[in-house]
Amino acid sequence: LNGHFLDFERAEAVPTRRAVESLIDWLQSGSQHDLSGARRLLEDGPESERQLEVYRETGSTQEVVRDLAGRAAASL
Repeated sequence: LNGHFLDFERAEAVPTRRAVESLIDWLQSGSQHDLSGARRLLEDGPESERQLEVYRETGSTQEVVRDLAGRAAASL
């Protein structure tokens, strides 16, 4: 999500997040499906980024697992 995506129509590279936002908007305009999960991924970032952040802060894989378990339990 932090990279770039080639927009063939405009023949230029655009930030991936912007390309995905445009795709979600386009899909939502013709769909009855809830795409809020895809939008949330753009806002919160992928889970892997959160895991790396916890590991960088703590240096502990146990803390990464503890964080995952805690957030999973909170979402239930």
